Amino acid sequence: MELVVPALVILFLYLIFHSVQEKKSPFLSLMWLILCIILTGFLSLVLGSVKAHYSGQAEWSQEKQFFLQLFIDKLASSGDLQTAAEYMQSPEVKEQTLVRIRQIVSLFFPKTVFSLSLGGFILLLSVISLWIKKIRVKKFYPYIYLLSILIGGILFDLGIYYWQYASRTDRMLKNFLRLQQTYVMKNLAEVKTNLRIPEIIDIAQKEACNKTSWGMSLLNSLFPEKQAARGKNKSRLRTGNK
Repeated sequence: MELVVPALVILFLYLIFHSVQEKKSPFLSLMWLILCIILTGFLSLVLGSVKAHYSGQAEWSQEKQFFLQLFIDKLASSGDLQTAAEYMQSPEVKEQTLVRIRQIVSLFFPKTVFSLSLGGFILLLSVISLWIKKIRVKKFYPYIYLLSILIGGILFDLGIYYWQYASRTDRMLKNFLRLQQTYVMKNLAEVKTNLRIPEIIDIAQKEACNKTSWGMSLLNSLFPEKQAARGKNKSRLRTGNK
């Protein structure tokens, strides 16, 4: 399967080049071009989704740092873990974090617009040239045409990739926010701890700098014995099921 898709792309490019070189109907060249763009566009969508899911730690870290900084500020001002955790579940915090998420995702907007616009423009000019006989009869036209659709196609697919990456990241960050509010902070509001507020703030600051998670490990860091107990209970349940 890994070789099928590249082989199809190469095949479409060959068919495009061959139809132009042999001066066949422009509609035939256009058909191969459309099929090629559909295939590579689909691959760009898949790649953008996969990269956002597995390699989007930079964006996850920005959202988490913002969310935990609000938590740290509330801890410092209130001096109480439960008060701070309950505040973090409020609509006010949700709206502030959503604004931050929009800012993070909007960074991809210029790249998306530039790539889609320029790539689409180059592809459009390439298609128009198929119907201009004075250009088509030129000796090097097939090579120039192939180069132009390669450049235009790459730019256009980059735009699709950026769009999908941003869209997928937006959904993931909103889901992280929901889990942070309804699970992490809800649990923090219900538990008791002997840790002093400066100690909790220090742990939260370290967690905010951790780029490998979206905030779930804050519970593990603050209450390792609670998580260990949960792990033992799960192991007992598995053993019992066996």
